[in-house]
Amino acid sequence: MSIPPIQSMRVSNSMRVQMLLEQMRTNTLGLFNQQQQLATGSRLLALSDDPAAASRSLDLNAVLNRQKQFQRNTQFADAMISAADSSLTGVRDLLNQAASIASRNVGVPTDDDQRAAAAAVVDGLISQMIAIGNSQYGSIYLFAGQMCDQ
Repeated sequence: MSIPPIQSMRVSNSMRVQMLLEQMRTNTLGLFNQQQQLATGSRLLALSDDPAAASRSLDLNAVLNRQKQFQRNTQFADAMISAADSSLTGVRDLLNQAASIASRNVGVPTDDDQRAAAAAVVDGLISQMIAIGNSQYGSIYLFAGQMCDQ
């Protein structure tokens, strides 16, 4: 950022002025770029400043974006698995209730009213299992296989 000395040879005054003005423009542009870098905290203001560094920066941004997407996917999968796990815990509890009803009625003489009451309870358990089978996480059905929107 220095002004080169003007040689004392046959150079016209207008040429000297033009050279000084061009050097001042170059220095001013360099100073402006330095100030912009300081103000923004970024070494690259435009991709043309340093194409190699810009390419590395773009590659790193792509890697960072992939990592963020991977993290979001992992969090979503973890939440879905937690929802499915709690639903399956509910199924296990319902199956245990059904097994206990069945074991209470095996080998014991029961009348029609007792069997009808047990059947009504089992029908209620089946309805609850169907509701669990249709449970959703957001708008996605947990147990629908590949057709998770139906």
